[in-house]
This record gives sequence, C-alpha cells and structure tokens, in this order.
Amino acid sequence: MSAEIAGFILEHLPVAEVSEAPGVRLHLAGSHSRLWKLAERYPDMGSPYWAHPWGGGLALVRYLQAHPEAVAGRRVLDLGAGSGLVGIVAARAGAKRVTAVDVDPFAVAAIPMNAALNGVAVTARDAVCWAARRPRSTSSWSATSSTRRSWPGG
Repeated sequence: MSAEIAGFILEHLPVAEVSEAPGVRLHLAGSHSRLWKLAERYPDMGSPYWAHPWGGGLALVRYLQAHPEAVAGRRVLDLGAGSGLVGIVAARAGAKRVTAVDVDPFAVAAIPMNAALNGVAVTARDAVCWAARRPRSTSSWSATSSTRRSWPGG
C-alpha cells in the first residue's frame, strides 16, 4: 500500500509553498487532486489531514518560527503529524532529531516525501508501531501536536 500511496501523491498532489511557512514546500491537495480515488480504493481513509496544512499545525509553525530555541538541539516528537509540516519546521529550526507519528498510513507515506522536498530529516512512524517501541524515557524530548502543545516542564 505504501508504494501505491507514494505514487498517488507524486502524481496527483502538486508541490506548493505553504504561505504561512515561507520556504516550506509540501505535496498539497487541490481541486484537481482526485483524493476521491484514494477514498474509493481505501474506504477507511478518513479525512486527509496529511494533504493540507491545518490550523493547529500552522499555529505551532508560527510559534517555532518565532522561538526556534524551543526545539534547537533537542529531539522533537510530532504527534498527529499529518503532512509533517510542524516536524519539518522544527528540523529547520535546528532540532537534533525529529520523529513524526500518525495513525494514518497516508500521512506516514507523505511525511518523508515532504521532508525530502525541504532537505531535512524527519522519521515517520505509524502510531501503533511507535507506541510499542517508544523510548522509556522522554525527558529530553520536545513534543508537538496540532491539538495540544506540550514543552518540557510546562
């Protein structure tokens, strides 16, 4: 399935700059992206959060652009990563390592493609697999989420 999804993304989701994140480019859905074809093939697909920059992620992007010291030199965990936008911006802000986790296999396929477009390393993980193998200690991680922001000590 992963190779099929990647092929679909390459063929149907054009690369565009995220207007709220200058210099960041993603494979984004548009009016002619034909996401309905994926939904027909995979009826459990759900909402394509991986194909659009969402409000919560954009708020975190603005925060990281204004405060890169929040992640510089740290390991970052982006939960509910979608397109990987927040993780990409964290990597550009100097994060030591970025892991992007999502329950959606379409997001897990899109994240490394989007990271490559931006010349950064972001490791994409399926949430179920990641939960089974997550590190025992997360004290040196900065966590980001489009729905809730959590920084060490706060």
